[in-house]
Amino acid sequence: MNVVRAIRGLETPRGRTVTLAFFSRQLPAQTLSEQLAQSLHSETGRPVALVRLKDGGKERPAENLTLDGNLQASPVSLPASDGFSRFNLTITEDLHPPDRVEALLEQLHRRFHYVLIEAVAEELPAPALFEFLRRSNRGYLFVRASNEDVYHMDLLVRELRPQGTGEEVQLKPVLCLGNNELVDGYDTLIQRVVGPI
Repeated sequence: MNVVRAIRGLETPRGRTVTLAFFSRQLPAQTLSEQLAQSLHSETGRPVALVRLKDGGKERPAENLTLDGNLQASPVSLPASDGFSRFNLTITEDLHPPDRVEALLEQLHRRFHYVLIEAVAEELPAPALFEFLRRSNRGYLFVRASNEDVYHMDLLVRELRPQGTGEEVQLKPVLCLGNNELVDGYDTLIQRVVGPI
């Protein structure tokens, strides 16, 4: 993946939100998100926040961000040595009203030029993922070369597209291949569902 090329495409006015949606737990979401956040900060010199959406199930991660718009002071939220700030946000089945997501993003944009939302689709309630994608300027959909991932991506795209308000989120699929794994026609299939990889 050419991280620099992807980052240059994001250089626009303050207040960009990008959702990184991973359709499989087998994909290295944390590693990819951190590399993108670090590269984005290095290339632009702008402040970057990486917000990890976590399932509010059995194991609750250390949360330092809430949907009521409060940025809590926490060592985890301080800029890391790699130049960006990390936040954890726990998502439960009881999705908060959509205006809270918008208020949270507005507050983050007071401190950060770019806000990256890391979401593993299998770990979150679908309405939460939809809401963050709707509030994003761009959504990158990371999928494996598997029928299951492409099927789930298709469902998500069908759900998002009819609810467009004229300012549709730009969805960009990213096909992730393992060592010696072949595209095997998935590029054509994904292009039919979302667009070019």
